[in-house]
Amino acid sequence: YVQDITERKQAEEALRESEMRANLIFDTAPDAMLLADDHGRIVRANPRCEALFGYGRSELEGQMIELL
Repeated sequence: YVQDITERKQAEEALRESEMRANLIFDTAPDAMLLADDHGRIVRANPRCEALFGYGRSELEGQMIELL
């Protein structure tokens, strides 16, 4: 039994490209942006957020959003 996985591979590649574009937009945005989880912990901060608040990414990630 042979199964054609061309469509699945194309969909996976499209998803990778979309994720790369989203990461690029997030990282180069002129505005401060961060992502927080359902509990209010900072998961990710872009460079503009770091500059605005004066904390490095590693200092922000894992902290509660109330820190800011």
